[in-house]
Amino acid sequence: MKRGADLPPRRVAGTAEPRVGTTRIAAGDEGDRGPWWLMLGALVLVVLAVLKPWGNGAPASGAGSDDVTAAARAPTEHSAPGTPSPTPVPTPPSADELAAIRCNGPLGWRTYALETWHGQTIRSFVAVDPLATTAVADADDPRLPSVPLIAETVTAIGYCAPTTDEGRPPPHVMVTIWQADATGLLRALPALRIEPAQPSSLMALFTYPSSDRDRRAPWPPGRYLVSVLGPPGSDWGRWFALDVVRFVEASAP
Repeated sequence: MKRGADLPPRRVAGTAEPRVGTTRIAAGDEGDRGPWWLMLGALVLVVLAVLKPWGNGAPASGAGSDDVTAAARAPTEHSAPGTPSPTPVPTPPSADELAAIRCNGPLGWRTYALETWHGQTIRSFVAVDPLATTAVADADDPRLPSVPLIAETVTAIGYCAPTTDEGRPPPHVMVTIWQADATGLLRALPALRIEPAQPSSLMALFTYPSSDRDRRAPWPPGRYLVSVLGPPGSDWGRWFALDVVRFVEASAP
């Protein structure tokens, strides 16, 4: 049994009736600043967390979205790492360049011939100073420089011109091979040009005009004149003579 449960209630002397005291809090008073400022501060922190004004790798001010897209796409617009760049296609040499290479880039005029020795074909070059004229009187013109071509067989004759500005032929020339007869008269031969593949004023090589157009047909012994003339109406011309001599090896006594 709980103590005091049967005792009558007693009045406590000197004790006033209980009252609840209230205090009015005016708007804006010091008492309301705590909760509202806490809420405002929390809101500011949330906004700052979203905006992140201290930077998060975003593009600087003034950089548009197009700039960002272009920067991100730049590596992909070039060749991928490790991919070899395209090899440039070399420009094929011109006819003049091929002629200069074939003639070893001469600084002056040379005769050019293909000679056969013991079954081997060799290229023969001999320096010559051609006569500067547009015509000659005959095959025995004393002004003509002549070059002897002595070989078992001569299968092609022609010339190489200087590649320097001084002495270089005009871009377009007419080359003719002339054969001298026993009286010294000249007749033009329908010789076949075999070099270069494309016409060039710097070089020309001809085979003898055989009926079967055999490039190995020998040039008969005798005197031949080579004329290199400028375009019609031009006063530019060069002439020289070639004397083909067949070499015969002497037999042992």
